Amino acid sequence: MKLPKVLTISGFDPSGGAGMLADIRTFQSCGAYGFGALTALTVQNEREFRGLEWVTTDQIKNQIEVVLDQYEIGAVKIGVTRNQGVLSDLVGHIRTRIPQVILVWDPVFRTSSGFDFWKAIDMDRLAAVLDDLDVITPNLMEYGRIWGKNKSLEGLDIDTNIVLKSFRMADDMVYDRLLWEQQVHEIGSPILVDADKHGTGCVLSAALTAHLAMGHDLLESYLRAKVLLNRFMKSSPSLLGHFN
Repeated sequence: MKLPKVLTISGFDPSGGAGMLADIRTFQSCGAYGFGALTALTVQNEREFRGLEWVTTDQIKNQIEVVLDQYEIGAVKIGVTRNQGVLSDLVGHIRTRIPQVILVWDPVFRTSSGFDFWKAIDMDRLAAVLDDLDVITPNLMEYGRIWGKNKSLEGLDIDTNIVLKSFRMADDMVYDRLLWEQQVHEIGSPILVDADKHGTGCVLSAALTAHLAMGHDLLESYLRAKVLLNRFMKSSPSLLGHFN
């Protein structure tokens, strides 16, 4: 198998709009082969969240191991986890098994319908985890829960790269901010009218992870991921998008 190999550690969404199914489809659309390790079985669709069952940390690790025993993984994306303790355990496990792998965390703290996955964040404990990540892809709410809404990217004392999604909107444009190699880049794109989709955060972070696995730098990976995301958002009038 010559395609770049990428692993998603994420939840299952029956609608396919977010989580593992969205990640795998995105990897494939980018030209990478996707593997998966399940963290949660959710009961949801693009409009409603009804509940979930968490997969134990040992079960998640067993899924990871069966993939790593057979394949050389170029990048790993971590999505929803039960709490930051599970995140810390998984990041430590991956860094021990494949120290040089590109590791991306897409924080998922709550659903669009308002269900909270993480009830609290211990920043002192989380800081050590962040140091082991290559890229973090929060939206503005998630960024605020980690660092505080008044903390700028320029003010962060961190070596990890950050893609801050939808930082601001102005003049029919939406702006993302990238903290890459200690430099902040602000990149705008036109706001897409009537193009809301379920799982846009998953698609962007998964595409970013796939392109990083292909050897592109963060800025090029982001730009390529953004092109795919816009195509996804314009693909249908419903809340579920596709790549056809």
